[in-house]
This record gives sequence, C-alpha cells and structure tokens, in this order.
Amino acid sequence: METESLPENECNTAPEPQLPQALLETNLPFTLIRKDGARDIYDLGEYNLAVYTDRATVFDAPIEGGIPERGKCLARLAAYWLAKTRPVIANHFKSALQNPDELKSYLAEESSFDLPENLVERCLIYKKTEPLDIIFEIWGYLTGPAWKEYQDNGTVFGHPQINGLLQSQSLPASVFVAFEKSGDGTRKQLTDEELTERLGTKLLEDIKTSGARIYTDLQRTLRVNGKFIVPHMSLVFGNNRSKAFIADDMLTPESACYWDMTHYRVGNQYYNYEMQTLKAWLAHTSWNHRGPLPQIPPEIMLQTIAKHRNLCERVTGKQTFA
Repeated sequence: METESLPENECNTAPEPQLPQALLETNLPFTLIRKDGARDIYDLGEYNLAVYTDRATVFDAPIEGGIPERGKCLARLAAYWLAKTRPVIANHFKSALQNPDELKSYLAEESSFDLPENLVERCLIYKKTEPLDIIFEIWGYLTGPAWKEYQDNGTVFGHPQINGLLQSQSLPASVFVAFEKSGDGTRKQLTDEELTERLGTKLLEDIKTSGARIYTDLQRTLRVNGKFIVPHMSLVFGNNRSKAFIADDMLTPESACYWDMTHYRVGNQYYNYEMQTLKAWLAHTSWNHRGPLPQIPPEIMLQTIAKHRNLCERVTGKQTFA
C-alpha cells in the first residue's frame, strides 16, 4: 500500500517552543530617576515607582532579550519579604499595584494616568528614602568568594573559622560584612571601626541586630514553607541616624541566593536556584566568561522561566502567573 509522502518543506519534527514576550524597557510620563538592574525607578513626587522589567544577567554578562516574566517574580518576592519582615525592621515599601487605576492615588491631584495592563504585577510603590552608600551582606554558608577565602586563609571576609569545613557547608555563625562601592564598580570592605565612625555605635548595633534576626527568621521560615536555604543575602539601609530601616529590595534573586533543600548536600557546588539550568548549560558550552553570551536555546530559557516561577510560588505560597 502506497503511503503519501510529506511535501519537502514539511517534516515530523516538533515545533520550536514559543517564549513569552519579555519586557526590557519602560517609557512612562514621569521622571526616570535611574535604571537599577531589572528596575526602572520613576519619581512620583512624594513616592517612587519601581517597575520591574525582565532584564537579567548571568555571570555578570547581560542576557540579550532578558528572561521573560522575571520582573513579575522579582516584584512579587520583593513585596512579600518587605511586608513579612516589617515587624522586625521598618522599610520603605508602600504598596504593590494590582490593577491599572491604583497608581492614581499616588499621583498629584492634577495628574491622571492609568498603568498599562502589561505593567500590572510589575510595579511597587516606595516611600522616598535616602539609602546609605554602604552595602551590608550576611553570609551563612561557604560558597563563592567566602569559600575561596576560606580555602586560601581559613577566614571568611577576615573572620577566622574552624578547620575542616567543606564547600557549601553552613558556618558556625553567620558573618556580617559591609562594603563601600566606588564609582568604577569595585568594592572596599569596611572595618567595624570605619562603620562606627560613619554610623555611630547605636545605629551600627541596630543594623547588625536587625540584619541577624531577619537572616535567622528567614532560614527558619524557608525550611518549613519553601524548602530553600539562603546561603547569603544583601541589605541596603536608609540614611537615618536614629534607627535602622530598609531602603531597598530584599531577598529577591538580585539581592539573595536560594538553594533547593531537597538536593542540598554538603561538599557540592550549587548555583542559585532560579539560574541553575542556564548556568549548567553555559558550563557545557565553549563560552569562557568573556564577551557576549552564546545564543540560549528556547528550551533552556523556558526551564529558566519555570525555575523563577517555582521559586516565587514556593516562597510566597501563591501561584504566580497563567
């Protein structure tokens, strides 16, 4: 029995996966204060509006086309943690916009503007604050630069550690460290003496106490709810001499690292959860961490999008996006 042959331009291969549309830039009728990683931050007068785009980097290299839907995950995580940690330490978070007309209540009386539908779930309102020009970090596990320094010197950011610890192992006590960022992007670690001179003893102790409590509470919460470990995180505090308060996002993938507890084993190397598929793929390419990234296959990007969604859903306990 004769079978009908397929036309030359047809085949039985599966169609190439279709990626969602990424949002890389915004153009709103407000003064753009700055572009900060994935965020476009606008001046609304009394408040700031942060719009989370899908811009992204991997190993400090920009990803052409970004990671679709990543901005929605960042916004959801930032809003979740800023609200959850407010009983521990005050912060600048005001509201997460859920529908187009909510923005009106934060504009001057004579202004009127409906948020475009594609920006819903990407926008957070912040009270205006002046951040300190210091980045604080808390490290609880031996990974990245902490692991390298421990191998070389037996210390973590200058703090002596016991012998015999393994890669990715938890530290006997978390290490609190502060950096000053210079104009060329390099960082200088600040000593306690330098921090005391800049901030005063009371404020520095308040910052350290609040940061340590957030980190401890966070690890306990995530072990029960999301089954994640946070090996390190960064915090930005406001320039207020009387009390500590948070003046930036916290615990998003741009300011913290997440490891999946279900696959965690001491002695192994781990990538941050939401980027592990992409980083593992890059490790098997000829890219040498210099120059543009190779073209990322659609299936790798779809898995990376799924990792971002899964992280967001497991942490917040809410389904993210259709």
